[in-house]
Amino acid sequence: MTNTMHNWLHSKSAQALASAFLLGLSLMIGANILPLTDKYKVTIAYSIRGSTGIAPGVGPLFSLDKDLFPHQCGKGTLKADGILVLTAYSATDCSYSVGNLRPHLLPVDIRIPWALVPDETREELHRLSVASLEHAQTVALRLFRSPFFTQDYVPKIHEILGSSLRQIWSAPSINQTLLHATESLDQDRANELLQGLMPIVSEHARSNFWRTLRLSMSTLMGSSSRAQQEAVAQLMSEIISDPRLGERLSVTLPPLLASSGTVSIGASVIRETINALLTDPRLQDLALQLFTDRRFLRLRPIGSDAEQLFMTLPYSLLRMRHRLDHNPLVSYVLRELLRGRSSFIVVMLSPEQEQKMSTRNLPPEPTLTRLQ
Repeated sequence: MTNTMHNWLHSKSAQALASAFLLGLSLMIGANILPLTDKYKVTIAYSIRGSTGIAPGVGPLFSLDKDLFPHQCGKGTLKADGILVLTAYSATDCSYSVGNLRPHLLPVDIRIPWALVPDETREELHRLSVASLEHAQTVALRLFRSPFFTQDYVPKIHEILGSSLRQIWSAPSINQTLLHATESLDQDRANELLQGLMPIVSEHARSNFWRTLRLSMSTLMGSSSRAQQEAVAQLMSEIISDPRLGERLSVTLPPLLASSGTVSIGASVIRETINALLTDPRLQDLALQLFTDRRFLRLRPIGSDAEQLFMTLPYSLLRMRHRLDHNPLVSYVLRELLRGRSSFIVVMLSPEQEQKMSTRNLPPEPTLTRLQ
């Protein structure tokens, strides 16, 4: 009997029966996990007004509970003709959300997970952030006043910054930007600024003319030049402290600085500065030296609030309610961002949720109109 059973278990019939059982079990599991066609129900379509900047495709659809925790309820199909078709799971709550709540078509953006963080968690993160910044400010002040930093690090920092500035001003992009800015500078506003400043400067220069001339002659005759330097400093101080100067600058300077040429200069200088510093191996070596310096570590650069912030922030963004929890919306957003894809999600919101989310800096979204 034992041999007969052993032979049957190793027979082709038994192997075929086992294979059929495993195949059936796999199909049952797949039917409950995979989004098969009969698991969906097309409920509604929307037209889109205006440009979305989102390429046609398919994105997940979510509803939110009272705590703003997301639940995947279907998919949204954005067609090339600007029609958004919402397809809900057959579950009752999903069909209700898609049929009765307002959809919001959002491009994948890191601001979405942050917008879903509850108010009490946001307040706690804000408290930890403020405390961490205050601690960092205290550490920075102690560091800058410490003898070891002044002696071992400040000279190297000056050397790095000096070479970076020389590299920046000799960069072709800066020269081209300066040339373009000079050509595009608003000459009318520049002339208005000069015409407003010249009478003020001339008035103070005339009142100090004879004293400045007398000190200049004394310097030529061999007297000390310190008195002349003090006279020039006094003249500049009088000009700067004149209330008319501040009034004139407040009126004419902001529009001039806001011109495209001035803005382009600032943007180019900032960009070149960052590139020069990031590519300078001396700065990287100096930072590594500082962060491993025992004298710096004694200042406790990372306080307890910062440590708690680093531990709390990932869980807050992931909205993990327990260790084995899964947040489908955050997982999708982070995965698409890491892959560099330009995709979208659809979020169904109630009027109360819309009011709450309106103050949370969500990415721009188009206007959707329900089709009959």
